[in-house]
Amino acid sequence: MDVPISIGVLLAYGLSLYETVHRGEHTHFDASVTLLFFLLIGRTLDHLVCARPIGGIRPGARGAMVLRADLSRDYLPTDEIERGMRIPLAPGERVPVDARIEAGTSDIDCSLVTGEGDPRQVAAGAELLSGTLNLTAPLTIVATATARDSFLCEMMRLVETAENARPAPVNISDKVAGLYAPVVPAAAALALLGWLASAGDPPALPGRH
Repeated sequence: MDVPISIGVLLAYGLSLYETVHRGEHTHFDASVTLLFFLLIGRTLDHLVCARPIGGIRPGARGAMVLRADLSRDYLPTDEIERGMRIPLAPGERVPVDARIEAGTSDIDCSLVTGEGDPRQVAAGAELLSGTLNLTAPLTIVATATARDSFLCEMMRLVETAENARPAPVNISDKVAGLYAPVVPAAAALALLGWLASAGDPPALPGRH
């Protein structure tokens, strides 16, 4: 699509510049600028729509406090959390990796994972998926998976795979577009050459007086 649009804009601008220099009656600067304006609006909206699914599942925890055997606490990035590590989870914090509750009772917001808006009450022994949000009370959880093997990371991989998948209609349209780009400008150029050969003067272009 960029090829015919670029050719059209450049020709319209070049002809308008020629008309301006030679004090002609017709210019088309506004047409080329308007076309580019609406094209950029479409590209921007397309980018926002494509980026939204991934953005909707990104708010996982970037790291968490880890309880060591000597009861000291270290902050680790999510990617460095390993299975079996004990994590104190305060209210308002997201579960960094898939984990099991070792101690405590609280309400968990699972909307990011399941889409359900109502909190779910959990207690010791319950399994938590990464990305869920602790709401009401502190918990001590034990990691049962690394970040790479956790639910949230797997969900992101599935979404990215779905976005990159190309259905059959898209492949067909790409093949048609591959023919459209060279054929349409070539046909237009041949039509112009044929008109010049038969009439001798280029056709009058619509414009403003």
